[in-house]
This record gives sequence, C-alpha cells and structure tokens, in this order.
Amino acid sequence: MPTDLTPAGAYDAVRRHLADHPAPDGLVVGTYAQAAATLRAVVDAGLRIPEDVAGVGYDADAANTHAPLILTTAQQPIDDIARAALSRVLDAAGHPNPPSAPPSPFGVHLSLGETCGCTPERTTSAPVG
Repeated sequence: MPTDLTPAGAYDAVRRHLADHPAPDGLVVGTYAQAAATLRAVVDAGLRIPEDVAGVGYDADAANTHAPLILTTAQQPIDDIARAALSRVLDAAGHPNPPSAPPSPFGVHLSLGETCGCTPERTTSAPVG
C-alpha cells in the first residue's frame, strides 16, 4: 500500500491493509520508526508479533533494546557505504577516466530480535553475506 514514508503513513497503510486483506506472514519495513508504527498497527488489529505476523526492519536504532519487543533488523555499514560513495564521486571528478571496476560489496548483519520468531533468546547476532 502506498505511504508517505512517515511513521504515521506506515501505520495507516498497514491498518488499512489489515482491515481489507488477510494478514501476511511477515512484513519488512524500511526504517526503525516505520517498523515501530507498523508493529503497533499489527497489534492494534488484534494480531500477535511474531506469532501471527513477523517483522523485520533495517538499521536498528539504539533505543531498539527499550521497545516492548526487540526488532529483528538487517544492518548495513552506512558510514562505510557513504565514505566509499563519496570517494568514488570525488575520484571521478578529479580524473578524466575514473576506474570502472565495481566497488566491493558490503556485508549485511542480521540482528535477530523478538519480532521474527526466529529465536527464543532475547537477542542474538549473525552475519549475513
């Protein structure tokens, strides 16, 4: 469902979807704030996280450990990605024939929380990649 990408927009889109359609097995949400709003909409619809609907977000917030449920997240090294992108742009600007080799891939880290139904522990970590 379309949303304006705010937490309120995510909440409303999920609420409307759940009112009109069967619940999905899981949801993948773009930001921590959207994930919090999405999980609230699921609970407000009378569904349980993760028993009825699992949830996964991206790039967890430090406050993640203080939420009612710890969000399962895929985490990327944002600082490293930004630094590499800026370096490629600056290198290209300073050279008439910049290197055409693709950048090395960055690893993704999956932090298992309580929202995916993946683990009975409170939180664990596992590299992905």
